[in-house]
Amino acid sequence: LAAIFGLRMTDGVDVEKAAKAAGVGRDEAKKLVALLERLSESALVSNHGPKWKLTSRGLDLADGVGVELVDWHMS
Repeated sequence: LAAIFGLRMTDGVDVEKAAKAAGVGRDEAKKLVALLERLSESALVSNHGPKWKLTSRGLDLADGVGVELVDWHMS
């Protein structure tokens, strides 16, 4: 969940650090990165080194992006 809320901050979130801090396994972290890459293809998030951030479009649609991430987390 740290990754979900971290994306909403302008600094973005380091998914690997957030996953490690939350005790999320490596496989789950890879799945999250795959989801972020898919969202990136829709110009909703972008990758900046180790951090992922919402794009301008993603900020406008942040609730929808959050739903995608919560759905992933709950599955």
